Amino acid sequence: MADVEAGALEQLASNVRVIERNNGALAAMVAQAGAAEPRELRLLLQDTGALARETGERLVGLQGGPGAAKLNADFQFVLRRFRQLAEQSAHHARRKQSAPAPWGEGGGGGGGAADGGDGSWGALLPSAAEEERGGLLEEERKQQATKQQRAAQAREAAAATAERERMISQVEQTVGEVNEIFKDLAGLVSEQSEHIEHISSSIENTVSQAARAKEQLRLASLAKGRLRSLHCWLGLIVVLFVTLLVLMWSR
Repeated sequence: MADVEAGALEQLASNVRVIERNNGALAAMVAQAGAAEPRELRLLLQDTGALARETGERLVGLQGGPGAAKLNADFQFVLRRFRQLAEQSAHHARRKQSAPAPWGEGGGGGGGAADGGDGSWGALLPSAAEEERGGLLEEERKQQATKQQRAAQAREAAAATAERERMISQVEQTVGEVNEIFKDLAGLVSEQSEHIEHISSSIENTVSQAARAKEQLRLASLAKGRLRSLHCWLGLIVVLFVTLLVLMWSR
């Protein structure tokens, strides 16, 4: 039983170390602010939250003891740091959500110039008309490419916004779970305190009973010594009495 409990404590200690490493990765991502990928941040929060929930449930299931008490303190320390980093990441995501996206205004459509002259110029200068039509086509192609680029940017922005919203939702869920874990751990600490108080009270009672037993043994020893002395005196009196009787009969 003791070996099983020691193995469980070692596994939980390993979980605490993993959460601590994940906290380091989360801190680096939060420091990068907008440079961090929302999806990577969300997945790391999700995995760490699941590990913290599992660790908390298994820790509450233990029977306590010095090892569990220390592990509980270490776990609460990394859990508080994890909650703080999760809230910071959500704060950065909300701030980026509220920031307006800078979109460049599209270049105006090239309203190509009309022939502007009489028909004779078109007849005399066919290359100029073709050059103008080519310029108009090139301008149209540029406008189409710009529209496609803006559409792609809009899709990317929408996807990033949706991912940030999922990340914020994940943070809210994770923080709620962490708060529940803290409540469970608070109950565990209370139970451990009651258990320790019960042990202390039992020890005090045992010490008190041992002291009373020792005093009773001392009194019994004194009484036994007095009884032994009384027996000796009675024996001596009997011997003297018999001796007197013998002397009296001998006369």
